[in-house]
Amino acid sequence: MASENKATDPSPSQNVVNRVTSIPLIHSAFNLVSSAYNFTKGTHPYVTTVCTVAETVAAVAVGSAVGGAQPILSHLEPQIAKVNEYACKSLDQLEEKLPFLQQLVCISHPIGFLSIRSCRKSSQHLSYLPWSR
Repeated sequence: MASENKATDPSPSQNVVNRVTSIPLIHSAFNLVSSAYNFTKGTHPYVTTVCTVAETVAAVAVGSAVGGAQPILSHLEPQIAKVNEYACKSLDQLEEKLPFLQQLVCISHPIGFLSIRSCRKSSQHLSYLPWSR
C-alpha cells in the first residue's frame, strides 16, 4: 500500500530505485541474500577468493562505465526525470494492488529444510540464522 504522506506527483528528490529498495519485502529479501553471501564467502576460502576477484572486476567496470556515461546522462537528464516520475506513479499503483509487498521475508528451518516465506513485520526476524549473528 502506498503511504498516505506520498504526494501524487513525485518530488524531485524521490527516486524510484530508492523507493523499490525500501519496500519491506525487497529490503528483507536483499538482506537475507546478502547475509547468506557474506556467510558463505567468510566460511569457504576458495569461494572467498572467487568472490573477491568478481567484486573487484565489477567495481572497476562500474567505475569505468560511470565516468564514460556521465556526458550522456547529463544530456538525457530531462528524459530520465520523466521516466523516474512515471515509474514512481506506477510503483504507487503496484503497492496499492499488492499489499504483500509491505511484508518481510522470513525463513522456516524445520529440521534441516530451509524454506523462504512471507511473514508479518511483528514476527521474529532473521536473527536465528547462522549467518546473521
